[in-house]
Amino acid sequence: MNTLHFQPERASERVAHVAGGCALPEGCEWPKDGNGKPLLHVMTLPAAWVEPGSAGWLSLFTPYYQADTYLHWEELTTEGCNESVVLFHDNDGVLRNEYGDLSPARGLSLGEGAAVERYGSRVNGAVAWLQDSESVPGSRCRMMINGDELDVGFSEEPGIFSDGVLYVFLSDAFQLASRPSRQGVLTFQFS
Repeated sequence: MNTLHFQPERASERVAHVAGGCALPEGCEWPKDGNGKPLLHVMTLPAAWVEPGSAGWLSLFTPYYQADTYLHWEELTTEGCNESVVLFHDNDGVLRNEYGDLSPARGLSLGEGAAVERYGSRVNGAVAWLQDSESVPGSRCRMMINGDELDVGFSEEPGIFSDGVLYVFLSDAFQLASRPSRQGVLTFQFS
């Protein structure tokens, strides 16, 4: 099983990382919610971590409201208006962070073949649902991210996804899509 490891040390935004900004290609708009507010960048990682041999990078974005830090929990479902975004792109653009400087970029690495706790962060492993299983038509859940582990990356703003698990749904054959393109959504379940 491939596990995700979050490091407290700051990292370059040109490598796999949590928080901070990312290097979106020129002409690629920063994802925004329905009201035009920029989404929070959660992490960027090589697409090859999810689909071995594939090129490109994946960047995860979510609504996050500092005035009501739990509102986004209710919006990240397979029902209703889920405004989260997973972008598939090349990682060679200008570094930017249109959400703002909530937390600097911190390290993210992949551990291969490691044992993982039931709700531990992982890529392409068995999915452990905190509540009922979910599905997104034309996609499958390829990652799960433990909210408490994610706090390591967002140490200035802990609790964004605490007490829960973030599930990453990617379009079937996302790795064959053009770059940049939207290729998935996030859902969240909490205990």
